[in-house]
Amino acid sequence: MGLRVSRTLAVTVVAVLALSGCTTQRYWGGTSTAGHGGPAKIGLVTKTETNPYFVVLRQAAKAEAASKGASFVALAGKFDGDNDGQVTAIENLIQQGVTTILITPNTASGVLGAIAQARARGILVIALDTATEPASAVDATYATDNQAAGRQQGAYLKAALKGAQPHVLMIDGTAGATVDTQRHNGFLQGIGLTNSSRRRSWGTSPPMVTRTKPSRRWKTCCSATPTSTSSIR
Repeated sequence: MGLRVSRTLAVTVVAVLALSGCTTQRYWGGTSTAGHGGPAKIGLVTKTETNPYFVVLRQAAKAEAASKGASFVALAGKFDGDNDGQVTAIENLIQQGVTTILITPNTASGVLGAIAQARARGILVIALDTATEPASAVDATYATDNQAAGRQQGAYLKAALKGAQPHVLMIDGTAGATVDTQRHNGFLQGIGLTNSSRRRSWGTSPPMVTRTKPSRRWKTCCSATPTSTSSIR
């Protein structure tokens, strides 16, 4: 995970700095003169601070920005699904005078207003991990096609069952989160089930402040359905 994240951030930060020439003399999304030609200042907004993926993401971005001579600020929501916290983070970064914002939005549409405000100030906004809807709400997106990834997972499991009827346990992530919804729907498409299929059950994990609660939920589901032929987490 760490190597993939580091490479992704390296490409993203290098692209940002290449476009700006390590200064803010080029502006995006509006007519503002954010930064007035000073050194590039990059802000990163993640969904949470404690998720291991975002910890590595933050570390990689900070290191790559430093290697290119750019300043760096990292903020986050308080928990998975904290759209308001991400809006506050974006507003904070605008006040700090950043020239670029990299954000992993909790939902595809939950922070569009704040993103629009940033772009109107001439700030380049790039979505990471989760795409916005519409995609044109940001200047660029670096993210997995989560619907397609879910379909591949479902198709793989269907093939592994070799015609056996699936009895699937699903623990979804935060209710309403874009990535979780796309993975969920894609998996069902790939395995050939629907939300109303009889051989299907799942739970919803609470916001993943830690991994303890989802793990307990998973163990409970497995104990309740010991005859399941397949499972996904």
